[in-house]
Parts: sequence; C-alpha cells; structure tokens
Amino acid sequence: MRQSLDGRADTSNSSDIVLSVRDLEVEYRARRGLVKAVNGVSFDLHRGESITLVGESGCGKTTLGLSLVRLLAKQASIRAGQILYRRGETIVDVVELAPAKLRQFRWAECAMVFQGAQNAFNPVLRIWDQVWDTIKAHGAMDKTAARKRALELLGMVQLEPQRVIDAYPHELSGGMRQRVLIAMSLLLDAQVLILDEPTTALDVLTQRTVIDVLRRLKEQLGFAMIFITHDLAVAAELADRVATMYAGRIIEIGPVEEIFYHASHPYSLGLIRAVPTVTGAFADLASIEGSPPDLIDPPSGCKFHPRCPYATQRSKDEEPALIRIGANHFVACHNWETVRADAEAGRVRAASDGHEGGAAAAPVLKVEEPV
Repeated sequence: MRQSLDGRADTSNSSDIVLSVRDLEVEYRARRGLVKAVNGVSFDLHRGESITLVGESGCGKTTLGLSLVRLLAKQASIRAGQILYRRGETIVDVVELAPAKLRQFRWAECAMVFQGAQNAFNPVLRIWDQVWDTIKAHGAMDKTAARKRALELLGMVQLEPQRVIDAYPHELSGGMRQRVLIAMSLLLDAQVLILDEPTTALDVLTQRTVIDVLRRLKEQLGFAMIFITHDLAVAAELADRVATMYAGRIIEIGPVEEIFYHASHPYSLGLIRAVPTVTGAFADLASIEGSPPDLIDPPSGCKFHPRCPYATQRSKDEEPALIRIGANHFVACHNWETVRADAEAGRVRAASDGHEGGAAAAPVLKVEEPV
C-alpha cells in the first residue's frame, strides 16, 4: 500500500483525509521567463488537523494557498499535479472543476482568510451586506437564517454582534476586521480553512486574541486548517504539523515538536536559530546568509546549497527527494543526519549555559504540547 506524506495510508483509502495535494506545480509568466513558484508540492491534510506553512517571503506559501482554491493571478497557472478534496465518499480534483462547480466549492467546502483585512472588504458596503452576498451566492439559507448565523459567528469570535454586523469596515479596528473575516469564512461550515498570515499586521495583544479565537473555533467546529505564516511562534501555538517551504518546495514536514526540537534540514534549523529565545540570549542569534534563489534561473541540485553550511558536491549536483526519517517526519536533505545531530547538540549546549539543573531548552520556543 502506498504511503502519504505523514506515514498514513494513501488518499484513496484513507477516509479522514479531507485534502490531498499531489505533485503540484504553479508557474507565473514574467518578462524574463517562467517563475516556478510551487514545484512538486505534495501533502495530506487530515480532518480536524492544523498544518502551518513557514518560510521566507517569496518561498511559495501564499501561491500554494491560493492555488488550493484556484484564486491565482491571471499570469499564474497550475501546470501539473492534483488537488484532491474529499467530502464523505466523494473525491473531486479541484484542478479539474468547471467554473460553476468551483464557485460552489469556494467558501462552502474550502474558505480562505486573506492577508490584509483592510483590503478584503468592500469599503462602501456594511458587514451584513457582504455577509449576505456570500450566503446568497451559494443559496445556502434565507435572509433571516443567514443573519442569525452571522450574529452567532460574530459572537464566537469575541465581537459585539449587533454593533459589528451593521458597521462599515472603516468603523472597525484591524483586529476586529480580521475576526470578522474569520467569522465570514465559517458561514457555510467549510471543512478546510486557509489563513494567509492573518496576524502579521496586528499588535501582539491582538495577535494573541486571534490565535485564541482560532484554537477555540477549531475545537468547537472541527474544521481542518492550513495556516500560512513566517512567525515561528504562531506555528508553535497552532500547528499539529509544520511544513517548511523553500524555493517552491516543501523541504521538511513533521509534527510541531519534532520540527522544533529535531530540525533536520539546514534551512529549518536556520529559521529556528534566527529567532530570539524567551531568555533574551541575543548573542546566540544567527542569520541565514545570502538571499532566496532566482526562481526563473534556480541553482542546480539542492536549491538551498548556495546558502547552506552543510552543502557538499552532491548537494550541488543532485536535488534531494523528500524522504521519511521518522514516524511522521520527512525531509529533503542529503546531510540530514548531521543537521539533526547539530540541532540536538545546540539544544544541549543551551541547557548547559546558564540553565540550572540541566533542563533542556528549545532553540527558540518552549513547545508545551501539540495544539
């Protein structure tokens, strides 16, 4: 039996997988040539699970999210691969959906909360008008039931429903608009929720509120979630699994604790070491040298090798495949064993430098338990 990218059974036989991406490739047309923004990405999303995509700007996170609901820009196209969505016993390939079916799929089956809440609303329409437009487009319920549902969801995201529903977007703060977007994404009981950096433009206290709201809603409603972020702290708070993206590929994916405590790709380890610890040991911070690669003319072999301290001649010549190195842990690196050993040694050294009793400290965050 074939295995999925978390060690479980293949998509066609596993009923708890709601979304399965297989060998997805997305390209943008540019003056200089084709930009391969997503390059052979594969993963499974299970019912009620949360996957966080992390990586630098330009690594393909947002393009991947947009491709799942086919909302790519005109100059972009899905060149290959499958996006298999499952509802009960029915499996459909989102890539092949006709426009009418695709319209029904969006928001009813898979909803997306976009980056930048200030740009996601029509500024001349009240919140209720935009809620009703969404529900009316799917013929899901009448106006009375729709308003009742909207008020219920606004209350669930810790807003004052009666005041917010008749407000204009400019009358709400950034955090309030972001929570309204989350409420709207749940209007039609979507199985999959994609969130593109919903906390980036918010202050720390509002970020905490949004994270708490998402965690509670996920527990109550049971939807699966793909969370796109560059913030490792958010990943640690919300993720069941973390997928690190670089140059359009997933180069490491695994359970959140496994990634943070046993990172096995140099890029994942670099991201972790570039974030300050809660103890404030800024002297231990290390940046990742160099810049992301040109995706029109990428380097040979491993795309990270020009920036990688572990690179060998094999890294320059041969692109590594995503291989299984643990129960649910996959990595694309020829030298993953050395990287993992260094990651674990770094954690031990941090524990011996000023941590009484030898208690091991994580290189970035203390991950108490999977969310």
